Amino acid sequence: MSVFQVACDWLSFTLPAGDAQSTPDWVASCAAHYVNGGAGVPLPRGRYGYPSAVSILGTGVVLWNNERPEMGVHVELPSKALAVASMSLLELLGWMVDLGGTVTRLDVAMDTDAVTVGEVVAMEADGRLVSRSQNRRLVTDLKSGAQTLYVGAPQSKRMVRVYDKALESGYDYDCIRIEVQFRAEYAQQGAAYLLAGMRFGSLVFSAIDFRDGDDSNVTRRERSSWWAECVDGCERLSFALKSLMQTLESSYDWVCKQVAPTLAFLTLAFGGAEWLSQLVDFGTKNLKPHQLSILGHLAT
Repeated sequence: MSVFQVACDWLSFTLPAGDAQSTPDWVASCAAHYVNGGAGVPLPRGRYGYPSAVSILGTGVVLWNNERPEMGVHVELPSKALAVASMSLLELLGWMVDLGGTVTRLDVAMDTDAVTVGEVVAMEADGRLVSRSQNRRLVTDLKSGAQTLYVGAPQSKRMVRVYDKALESGYDYDCIRIEVQFRAEYAQQGAAYLLAGMRFGSLVFSAIDFRDGDDSNVTRRERSSWWAECVDGCERLSFALKSLMQTLESSYDWVCKQVAPTLAFLTLAFGGAEWLSQLVDFGTKNLKPHQLSILGHLAT
């Protein structure tokens, strides 16, 4: 069994056009320069309400509207564009964050030969495919006969696609792709997780699971061995705002109950709170990935 790759397959983000010196065409030029390593190629028309557009990195596009600067500048980078970009994905995300950008779509894909699409379809049919979404549909291409299993609605914040990547790309070896598409705040949260050091596989793992057995409580079932190998070392990540806020609130409650008296004692003993600022600075450098991801979500 092999996992051939786990990588970003699509990235879309919108950059703000703020003051008079940051007009949409200026920001678009920056996007074309920094991401493409040079100027973009003008396109005859835009899309999504953006009349102006340039092509970058072959398949990528930068879109803007000088008449409506509040729309910002939209950038779309499919996998082929990301592969030849002048920056790595994390460098690109960091650059986007520095400009105050917002991720609108993030696709993460895992390729493996552990199972076939047909076997995954069978797992879905007998309840071994586990996902929060109950929207499941199987689409068959009339020409090739290739099947794609969709888990989640087309416009949902998170949707999974499972299909035969070898058949699509003409590989001479068996390979299916498990692809997760994140949109809106889920895309923003996914980017925050990556910037916090989470693995691509953890984003896939957050969207879909495979469990054996027939216990009505799926958490008591044993994870399918093939899937356990695929996601070895990955974490299941939460994309629920309620869950993130509960983590924040529980942390605050714990500090109030367990730490506040000691903090007050030390502050009174030292005669000031300067030492506390130094302690916070030290703690900031040692924040855990899930804590950084919550901060990233709150900043959006």
